[in-house]
Amino acid sequence: MKIYHQRNKIPSGWQLIETHSHILPVSQCSELEYKELIDIYADNGYSGIFITDHYNVDFEKVNFLESSFYELYADAFEYANKKNISALFGFELKFNPNVSETHQDSEFLVYGADPQFLDKYPYIYNCNTISDGLLTLKKLLFKEYGNSFLIIQAHPNRCKNGIIRNCNVDGIELYNGIEKAFVRLYMKLTFSGSDAHLPEHCCNNAVLLRDWNGTKEDFIHKIKKRQYSIYARALRS
Repeated sequence: MKIYHQRNKIPSGWQLIETHSHILPVSQCSELEYKELIDIYADNGYSGIFITDHYNVDFEKVNFLESSFYELYADAFEYANKKNISALFGFELKFNPNVSETHQDSEFLVYGADPQFLDKYPYIYNCNTISDGLLTLKKLLFKEYGNSFLIIQAHPNRCKNGIIRNCNVDGIELYNGIEKAFVRLYMKLTFSGSDAHLPEHCCNNAVLLRDWNGTKEDFIHKIKKRQYSIYARALRS
């Protein structure tokens, strides 16, 4: 895996995929609606974008479960197809553990699921400990999708969380657009995402793939085979 900090240094043939973004009205902390988000990435030559809205006890889970939000994602994905870019579903999960612990503010990016996963398991954030929650999450993802999923710890430096050394976490967000994780990586996969909430957050980071067919399955397969590189243009303050 190689890390590129300048767009013009990326060799031809690499496709840029945004792995971390948020849209209104599901993520109320975002100021981006799906058309604006997709337009920005399509205009900047990205091949794909994962929309990874927040899912936790602090956000209204009804946002995901109401039929109108299923339609929102369907409309977003259809609009992306018209713009010749693949838009894919993911979510950013924050657990609600019964036991207070060091990493309780940690969040995890989940790839491979679809919105119906959260409809089927709406209280996935409730757990006794973070470790229990991660184990349950992994078991349910495996039940629904086999091995075609990823669990990535988002922005590990935020709130002094640090990296969770847990076998059920596939990797960490080394470059987040806000920070770089200055830590030992413990042989985990390393990720890069812009954490886009505002227009100026967009297109700062990406995962780079070759010959990607635009599906979440092929994305996950290539990541697990470590057939990827990273683009990290800037860290925002």
